[in-house]
Amino acid sequence: MAEPNFANRTLYHGDNLDFLRGMNSETVHLIATDPPFNKSRDFHATPDSLARGASFQDRWSWRDDIHDEWLIEIQRDHPEVWSVVTTAKQVYGDDMAAYLCWLGVRLLEMHRVLREDGSIYLHIDHTAHAYVKTLMDAVFGHKNFKNEIVSHMATYTTPKCHPNERTEASLLFWSCKRLLGAGAGVIRRLGSSTKSYCWTLARSARVAAETTVSTPACSRLTT
Repeated sequence: MAEPNFANRTLYHGDNLDFLRGMNSETVHLIATDPPFNKSRDFHATPDSLARGASFQDRWSWRDDIHDEWLIEIQRDHPEVWSVVTTAKQVYGDDMAAYLCWLGVRLLEMHRVLREDGSIYLHIDHTAHAYVKTLMDAVFGHKNFKNEIVSHMATYTTPKCHPNERTEASLLFWSCKRLLGAGAGVIRRLGSSTKSYCWTLARSARVAAETTVSTPACSRLTT
Protein backbone atom coordinates (compact mmCIF):
# COMPACT_ATOMS: atom_id res chain seq x y z
CA MET A 1 0.00 0.00 0.00
CA ALA A 2 1.31 3.45 -0.93
CA GLU A 3 2.44 5.92 1.69
CA PRO A 4 0.68 9.29 2.03
CA ASN A 5 2.47 12.08 0.15
CA PHE A 6 0.62 14.83 2.00
CA ALA A 7 0.86 16.28 5.49
CA ASN A 8 -1.72 15.18 8.04
CA ARG A 9 -3.65 17.82 10.05
CA THR A 10 -3.13 20.34 7.26
CA LEU A 11 -5.67 22.66 5.63
CA TYR A 12 -5.30 23.11 1.88
CA HIS A 13 -7.15 26.04 0.33
CA GLY A 14 -8.34 25.71 -3.27
CA ASP A 15 -10.22 23.40 -5.62
CA ASN A 16 -10.18 19.97 -4.01
CA LEU A 17 -9.92 18.26 -7.41
CA ASP A 18 -6.41 19.62 -7.92
CA PHE A 19 -5.29 18.37 -4.50
CA LEU A 20 -7.01 15.00 -4.85
CA ARG A 21 -5.28 14.32 -8.16
CA GLY A 22 -1.92 14.92 -6.52
CA MET A 23 -2.52 12.43 -3.69
CA ASN A 24 -1.29 8.85 -3.73
CA SER A 25 -3.93 6.14 -4.16
CA GLU A 26 -5.37 4.31 -1.15
CA THR A 27 -3.83 6.57 1.48
CA VAL A 28 -6.91 8.10 3.18
CA HIS A 29 -8.87 6.48 6.00
CA LEU A 30 -11.86 8.81 6.15
CA ILE A 31 -13.46 11.46 3.93
CA ALA A 32 -16.18 13.87 5.06
CA THR A 33 -17.39 16.10 2.24
CA ASP A 34 -20.05 18.81 2.10
CA PRO A 35 -20.48 19.78 -1.57
CA PRO A 36 -22.91 22.39 -2.90
CA PHE A 37 -26.55 21.25 -3.08
CA ASN A 38 -27.51 22.56 -6.55
CA LYS A 39 -30.03 25.00 -5.04
CA SER A 40 -30.01 27.33 -8.08
CA ARG A 41 -29.39 30.22 -5.71
CA ASP A 42 -26.68 32.70 -4.83
CA PHE A 43 -25.38 32.51 -1.26
CA HIS A 44 -23.71 35.29 0.75
CA ALA A 45 -22.25 35.07 4.24
CA THR A 46 -23.87 37.35 6.80
CA PRO A 47 -21.91 40.42 8.00
CA ASP A 48 -21.41 38.93 11.49
CA SER A 49 -19.97 35.69 10.12
CA LEU A 50 -16.28 34.79 10.11
CA ALA A 51 -16.77 34.30 6.36
CA ARG A 52 -18.26 37.78 5.84
CA GLY A 53 -17.76 39.01 2.31
CA ALA A 54 -17.69 35.48 0.90
CA SER A 55 -20.26 34.30 -1.61
CA PHE A 56 -20.81 31.58 -4.15
CA GLN A 57 -23.27 30.70 -6.89
CA ASP A 58 -24.89 27.31 -6.44
CA ARG A 59 -25.86 27.19 -10.12
CA TRP A 60 -24.50 24.77 -12.72
CA SER A 61 -24.26 24.72 -16.51
CA TRP A 62 -22.44 22.68 -19.14
CA ARG A 63 -20.88 25.78 -20.69
CA ASP A 64 -19.45 27.39 -17.57
CA ASP A 65 -18.70 24.54 -15.17
CA ILE A 66 -17.85 21.39 -17.14
CA HIS A 67 -14.51 20.62 -18.79
CA ASP A 68 -14.23 18.46 -21.88
CA GLU A 69 -11.60 16.28 -20.20
CA TRP A 70 -14.13 15.34 -17.49
CA LEU A 71 -16.65 14.23 -20.09
CA ILE A 72 -14.05 12.17 -21.94
CA GLU A 73 -12.84 10.51 -18.74
CA ILE A 74 -16.33 9.65 -17.49
CA GLN A 75 -17.64 8.38 -20.83
CA ARG A 76 -14.51 6.32 -21.51
CA ASP A 77 -13.67 4.91 -18.09
CA HIS A 78 -16.84 5.14 -16.00
CA PRO A 79 -19.95 4.35 -18.08
CA GLU A 80 -22.06 3.72 -14.98
CA VAL A 81 -21.38 7.27 -13.80
CA TRP A 82 -22.18 8.62 -17.25
CA SER A 83 -25.50 6.77 -17.15
CA VAL A 84 -26.43 8.62 -13.96
CA VAL A 85 -25.49 11.97 -15.54
CA THR A 86 -27.46 11.37 -18.73
CA THR A 87 -30.49 10.09 -16.82
CA ALA A 88 -30.50 13.21 -14.66
CA LYS A 89 -30.31 15.34 -17.80
CA GLN A 90 -33.37 13.63 -19.25
CA VAL A 91 -35.41 13.54 -16.06
CA TYR A 92 -34.42 16.76 -14.28
CA GLY A 93 -32.52 19.01 -16.67
CA ASP A 94 -29.12 20.24 -17.83
CA ASP A 95 -28.30 21.92 -14.50
CA MET A 96 -28.58 18.71 -12.49
CA ALA A 97 -26.55 16.79 -15.07
CA ALA A 98 -23.81 19.44 -15.05
CA TYR A 99 -23.78 19.41 -11.25
CA LEU A 100 -23.45 15.61 -11.15
CA CYS A 101 -20.64 15.71 -13.70
CA TRP A 102 -18.79 18.31 -11.61
CA LEU A 103 -19.31 16.24 -8.48
CA GLY A 104 -18.68 12.90 -10.18
CA VAL A 105 -15.08 13.59 -11.19
CA ARG A 106 -14.31 14.53 -7.59
CA LEU A 107 -16.01 11.46 -6.14
CA LEU A 108 -14.01 9.26 -8.50
CA GLU A 109 -10.81 10.77 -7.15
CA MET A 110 -12.04 10.31 -3.59
CA HIS A 111 -12.68 6.64 -4.33
CA ARG A 112 -9.14 6.32 -5.68
CA VAL A 113 -7.47 7.83 -2.63
CA LEU A 114 -9.54 5.88 -0.06
CA ARG A 115 -7.91 2.86 1.52
CA GLU A 116 -9.56 -0.53 1.31
CA ASP A 117 -10.76 -0.07 4.88
CA GLY A 118 -11.71 3.57 4.33
CA SER A 119 -15.10 5.22 4.41
CA ILE A 120 -16.78 8.40 3.18
CA TYR A 121 -19.55 10.62 4.52
CA LEU A 122 -21.31 13.03 2.15
CA HIS A 123 -23.68 15.78 3.30
CA ILE A 124 -26.61 16.64 0.99
CA ASP A 125 -30.16 17.99 1.23
CA HIS A 126 -33.38 17.00 -0.57
CA THR A 127 -32.69 18.97 -3.77
CA ALA A 128 -30.25 16.49 -5.31
CA HIS A 129 -30.41 13.71 -2.72
CA ALA A 130 -31.81 11.00 -5.03
CA TYR A 131 -29.38 11.77 -7.84
CA VAL A 132 -26.33 12.04 -5.59
CA LYS A 133 -27.24 8.78 -3.85
CA THR A 134 -27.36 7.06 -7.24
CA LEU A 135 -24.08 8.71 -8.25
CA MET A 136 -22.43 7.47 -5.06
CA ASP A 137 -23.77 3.98 -5.76
CA ALA A 138 -22.17 4.14 -9.21
CA VAL A 139 -18.80 5.23 -7.81
CA PHE A 140 -18.55 3.30 -4.54
CA GLY A 141 -20.96 0.43 -5.24
CA HIS A 142 -24.49 0.13 -3.86
CA LYS A 143 -23.47 -2.84 -1.71
CA ASN A 144 -21.01 -0.61 0.14
CA PHE A 145 -23.73 1.83 1.23
CA LYS A 146 -23.95 1.55 5.02
CA ASN A 147 -26.33 4.11 6.46
CA GLU A 148 -28.02 7.49 6.19
CA ILE A 149 -28.04 9.98 9.04
CA VAL A 150 -30.83 12.59 8.85
CA SER A 151 -30.50 15.87 10.74
CA HIS A 152 -33.29 18.34 11.46
CA MET A 153 -31.97 21.86 10.99
CA ALA A 154 -35.10 23.55 12.34
CA THR A 155 -38.58 22.81 13.66
CA TYR A 156 -41.94 24.00 12.40
CA THR A 157 -42.30 26.10 15.56
CA THR A 158 -39.27 28.22 14.66
CA PRO A 159 -40.72 31.63 13.70
CA LYS A 160 -37.95 32.52 11.25
CA CYS A 161 -38.59 29.46 9.08
CA HIS A 162 -41.55 28.99 6.76
CA PRO A 163 -43.87 26.16 7.92
CA ASN A 164 -43.46 24.39 4.60
CA GLU A 165 -39.71 24.83 4.37
CA ARG A 166 -37.72 21.62 4.04
CA THR A 167 -35.57 21.42 7.16
CA GLU A 168 -33.82 18.10 6.79
CA ALA A 169 -30.41 17.21 5.42
CA SER A 170 -28.74 13.84 5.11
CA LEU A 171 -25.30 12.43 5.74
CA LEU A 172 -24.74 9.47 3.41
CA PHE A 173 -22.21 6.84 4.48
CA TRP A 174 -20.32 4.36 2.28
CA SER A 175 -17.42 2.11 3.04
CA CYS A 176 -14.90 1.96 0.23
CA LYS A 177 -14.30 -1.79 -0.04
CA ARG A 178 -13.90 -3.43 3.36
CA LEU A 179 -14.97 -2.04 6.71
CA LEU A 180 -14.81 -3.59 10.17
CA GLY A 181 -17.68 -2.91 12.54
CA ALA A 182 -21.22 -1.61 12.10
CA GLY A 183 -21.95 1.67 10.36
CA ALA A 184 -24.65 2.88 12.73
CA GLY A 185 -25.04 6.50 13.72
CA VAL A 186 -27.58 9.08 14.86
CA ILE A 187 -27.99 12.81 15.10
CA ARG A 188 -30.29 14.02 17.86
CA ARG A 189 -32.03 17.34 18.13
CA LEU A 190 -31.58 18.76 21.64
CA GLY A 191 -32.80 22.35 21.86
CA SER A 192 -30.25 24.64 20.21
CA SER A 193 -27.57 21.94 20.16
CA THR A 194 -27.09 18.96 17.91
CA LYS A 195 -25.17 15.94 19.20
CA SER A 196 -23.35 14.38 16.33
CA TYR A 197 -21.40 11.17 16.31
CA CYS A 198 -18.36 11.25 14.06
CA TRP A 199 -16.13 8.37 13.21
CA THR A 200 -12.48 7.88 12.54
CA LEU A 201 -10.64 4.75 11.61
CA ALA A 202 -7.66 3.72 13.72
CA ARG A 203 -5.79 0.47 13.22
CA SER A 204 -8.72 -0.99 11.27
CA ALA A 205 -11.11 -0.47 14.19
CA ARG A 206 -13.89 2.11 14.41
CA VAL A 207 -13.50 4.57 17.26
CA ALA A 208 -16.47 6.83 18.05
CA ALA A 209 -15.94 10.36 19.30
CA GLU A 210 -18.88 12.40 20.57
CA THR A 211 -18.94 16.14 20.01
CA THR A 212 -21.54 18.82 20.74
CA VAL A 213 -21.99 21.49 18.09
CA SER A 214 -24.19 24.54 18.52
CA THR A 215 -26.39 25.05 15.48
CA PRO A 216 -28.75 27.91 14.56
CA ALA A 217 -32.40 27.21 13.79
CA CYS A 218 -31.96 28.48 10.25
CA SER A 219 -28.91 28.62 8.03
CA ARG A 220 -26.56 31.54 8.62
CA LEU A 221 -26.19 31.93 4.88
CA THR A 222 -28.66 34.35 3.37
CA THR A 223 -29.67 34.93 -0.22
